[in-house]
Amino acid sequence: SGAPDRFERVPWRPTGHTRSPALVEAAHAVGDCTVDRTYPAGDHVIVVGVVRAIEQFRTDSALMYGFRQYGQWCRTAPAVAG
Repeated sequence: SGAPDRFERVPWRPTGHTRSPALVEAAHAVGDCTVDRTYPAGDHVIVVGVVRAIEQFRTDSALMYGFRQYGQWCRTAPAVAG
């Protein structure tokens, strides 16, 4: 939504790197990204981002889905900052 008050009804705080809004009650973790490039795709735009930081808000395991399979958040993955 482009509404100026779109974050007034949900708890949020700015992320550490880009200061983007992180919805702290709705997210297990947030990938703080910057835009690397964009590609026009009909009436859409594909945005490719670079992850600058990852912030985890909960300590319980998160259910993840990618590459047609389920997985869990890896606690041993190194933090990468850029």
